[in-house]
Amino acid sequence: MTLHSTDNRSSLKNLAILLAILGLHAFWLLFSGLNFEASDDMAYIKNAIDLTRGSFTLTPHPFSNRFGAFVPLALYYKLFGISPTTTLLAPMIPSLILVATVFLVARRIGGIHAAIWSAVLLAFNTNQLFFALTVDDDIVVSTIMTVTAAWIFFQRNQGEGSAAFARGAVVGILFSLGVLTKLSVTWMLPFGIALLWHDLRHGRNRAFWLGSFISGTLLGGMYLLVYKVITGDALYVMHGMQNMYDTNRHIGLPSVFKDKSLSQYMDRLTWEPVWLIAKRSGLAILLVLSLPALISLRCAGPGTSALFPPGTRFWTAYGFSVLGMFWFGTTSFSYYNPIGISANYLLPTMGPLSLLAGVVLGRLHQAIDVTLDQTLIRRTGFVLLLLLLGLALFQAQINWYKKESLAAMMAVLLLTGATMIRPLRLPAAALLARGAVTVALLLFAILPQLALRNGELSGEPMNRSERDLAQSFLSKIDRPTVIVTDRRSNKSIPYHFALTLPSNIKLISYKNYAEITPEPGTRYLAWINRDRFRTMNMNYGNAIPVFVKEPPSSWKLIAQQDPIRIYELPEQDPMSAFRRTPTP
Repeated sequence: MTLHSTDNRSSLKNLAILLAILGLHAFWLLFSGLNFEASDDMAYIKNAIDLTRGSFTLTPHPFSNRFGAFVPLALYYKLFGISPTTTLLAPMIPSLILVATVFLVARRIGGIHAAIWSAVLLAFNTNQLFFALTVDDDIVVSTIMTVTAAWIFFQRNQGEGSAAFARGAVVGILFSLGVLTKLSVTWMLPFGIALLWHDLRHGRNRAFWLGSFISGTLLGGMYLLVYKVITGDALYVMHGMQNMYDTNRHIGLPSVFKDKSLSQYMDRLTWEPVWLIAKRSGLAILLVLSLPALISLRCAGPGTSALFPPGTRFWTAYGFSVLGMFWFGTTSFSYYNPIGISANYLLPTMGPLSLLAGVVLGRLHQAIDVTLDQTLIRRTGFVLLLLLLGLALFQAQINWYKKESLAAMMAVLLLTGATMIRPLRLPAAALLARGAVTVALLLFAILPQLALRNGELSGEPMNRSERDLAQSFLSKIDRPTVIVTDRRSNKSIPYHFALTLPSNIKLISYKNYAEITPEPGTRYLAWINRDRFRTMNMNYGNAIPVFVKEPPSSWKLIAQQDPIRIYELPEQDPMSAFRRTPTP
């Protein structure tokens, strides 16, 4: 057998492994169904629908200017129609691209074992799966950022000349796509500037960086010019963001720190990000597994380290610089406003941290086959195992009811344990290691199902009930009807009619009951989605109204499908129950 045919077989095998991981990732996303929150996602869905109908209007709000979050969705709607499945394509396709990118980079750095573990740790990570089911800007920009970093990694040190200039120009194009999606793409800049400075000091890759600078500058100038022509303000987007965070009417946002005390700043910059990561097993596992790479970054000499292969330093510096931007960055142009404590802001770290975690596991797994300091290997694996055991005990305390979190911890412990067992010179060592790896892979494969059963992954059962009731009940209403509901359902119900409600139906939030003046011949209904009220209570502290817990006896139940109840309100004073409900 020739070397060429062996390489072809190896490439086909790697491709088959990648396609299997991507296929299972896509299966779980499609099986889970769209996570429809009727919040930020609804804004992007509305923009996409308006764009397909030619009725889109540009506004200063950031949601209106994050084209990367809704222009692809508008294309899917145009091609395949408006449905939950086509809506799901918007986050699912970027997630698939991200998993494939991580696999390919890890394969280059650490071989096939690193590639498999990197892709598995990302594709079946419940944090990644949740946001891959939700229409949002963060899942798109995180993919663009990781693809951009991967392009720099693969193409930067490929010589000089016009070809290098063209390769560098692609960086400017990708970065500009990120700007059109969300300005958090600028979290890449500290790493990029440091890399540029390093290359200039050593007289390397000048054509590459010149190409990226010129293309980025030209596209950035066009971006500002287009806004100047359309709106009269070249900094339209920046001023819109400044207005959102700096005006008094937005001071109530939890993420706004204007006029906050020093202790609140210190909490945000010290323990709050740690707590955010620690309580989400998907994030915590990746960070713990990446720590050896971070430590080696400080200890290693130029180009490589005693433990990890070349390329690890690049991704360690990139991943942890992005994490640092989340930790210490600001959302305001006029004062220091730390970024909100929310898991979606950490999505740009998922790609690089998954990659590093896979490289660490792959390197420990391969340690017996390469010339490395075996004492260092054993110590690294032992310390990592202790850290993971500590994290597992912590997760068992705070997430004991989340079977997917405990299964993820068990899978990672098995993987790490397998790397410790394999080098031992025991007859059954290899068999035990293979058994541990097999069980770990099976656990990863069923993680999404555990998360679905626990209600941690997708709101599809609730969405299906809402969709069914909208089609089977609301579509048959034949008289003027006012439906009183919560503010999220007020936005989500029209989605099931492609944002075109029947003309005889009017929706209103129960808090705006005073806007309703009862009229003869009009029917009044209450649409009570108990899950949405519970979600608003858990996420924002909004009190669950009394009429949700105990509907008034004067209300008549006329339709239901868990968790939704539809009640007919009395003709005499139909708004009385809402009037007695205190505003939380």
